[in-house]
Amino acid sequence: MTTDDNSLPNIQHEKFHVPNIKPFSTLPSLHKPRILLLYGSLRERSYSRLVIEESARLLTNMGAGLKFLTLQNFPK
Repeated sequence: MTTDDNSLPNIQHEKFHVPNIKPFSTLPSLHKPRILLLYGSLRERSYSRLVIEESARLLTNMGAGLKFLTLQNFPK
């Protein structure tokens, strides 16, 4: 799963602030923060997937690197 559309139509952009982690870190990071997003549902319209997609848009705009893991690919 990829989030090609990073637009945030439901966000008030003047109130959306990307966190500044510099005051909390003494060593510079060599990569973006890495976040694993896990979801799983057998339904065609999965609400957990929709939440993950919206979270991915927010996290991508905040500068995070994302990986997705769906439970549909695991054996039952």
